[in-house]
Amino acid sequence: MKYLTVLLIMSWLGYSYACSCIPQTDTEIYCSNQTDFGVLVEVKKSGSTFQGMKRYRINLITTYESNTEEGQTVQENFMYTSLTSCGVFLVKNKFYFISGKYIDITNNRKGMKTELCLDLQKEFASQPTYTPPSCSGQ
Repeated sequence: MKYLTVLLIMSWLGYSYACSCIPQTDTEIYCSNQTDFGVLVEVKKSGSTFQGMKRYRINLITTYESNTEEGQTVQENFMYTSLTSCGVFLVKNKFYFISGKYIDITNNRKGMKTELCLDLQKEFASQPTYTPPSCSGQ
């Protein structure tokens, strides 16, 4: 019985911390060298599955940052997230500031992907006036 109790406590602790991220400030996340873009979007359609990821149709409102290589085409009407249970879940008709990485979709076309602990996601009920963190001095 003692071992069963210890096992239950350990499994609960493992589950409760499974989707936790290392605490970082918005500036640390947004200004990391892993960020390719920072955008303000409105989610127009809930996620569907595409190439092992969740794909949301979006309306791109503002691009704050975009590190693309010359000749790259960015697919600006979709946002991609992981399908995992700890992934980012976007809600239809909500506004978000999102940072992330460009990923290969097809031929020299890039898609925008955001990850839970690596990128910044800020949700707004209505279209905000938002200023992303400043990366000067980073």
